[in-house]
Amino acid sequence: WRGCSLNILNNIIFSISKNKKLYQNKDHHDYLFSSARSALKFVLDSFNIGFGDEVILSSFTCDAVTKAILANKSVPVYIDISSDLSMDKSSILNAINEKTKAIIVQNTFGRLGISEELIDFFKNKNILMIEDNCLSIGSELNGRKLGTFCPISIWSLEVSKTLTIGWGGVMKINDVNLLPIINDNLIISGLVPITV
Repeated sequence: WRGCSLNILNNIIFSISKNKKLYQNKDHHDYLFSSARSALKFVLDSFNIGFGDEVILSSFTCDAVTKAILANKSVPVYIDISSDLSMDKSSILNAINEKTKAIIVQNTFGRLGISEELIDFFKNKNILMIEDNCLSIGSELNGRKLGTFCPISIWSLEVSKTLTIGWGGVMKINDVNLLPIINDNLIISGLVPITV
């Protein structure tokens, strides 16, 4: 899709996602990026997560997540996984310390990466919760779409993912209170906020 107008891509993604019922309502705030890793790096930068800060992630992940964390000089902290490939609760709790600034909740093959209760617990501890929904686009848990449980989620549109246009990524903002930070950083970064 390289070289295509982002407006054309936005219309294609919106049409596909609307037809597949990937969105629960029209109030989502989704932004296109060249890749999910660039969207993740943008999120970390926007919340001043950088040198020496720790970002917790699943040990069962792709290198794109690690590269995004390393690109802004943060430290990736891998945690164990359970037999169902979700993130192990005790491993996460043992990894938390004063340097922990974010947790990337990886939803794998239609499973929420950690429990809703744990997501809420960490949100109340001022740890940024980011849902990696690259392997679960369109999946639901108790009637709620995966990718909507954390304040921010990242989706990949790369060729091997659930919903693909060959390449690209989406940053999905589920907590409207974060929109001023995101929009300010889009402008500061010189990016044009094109929403789906």
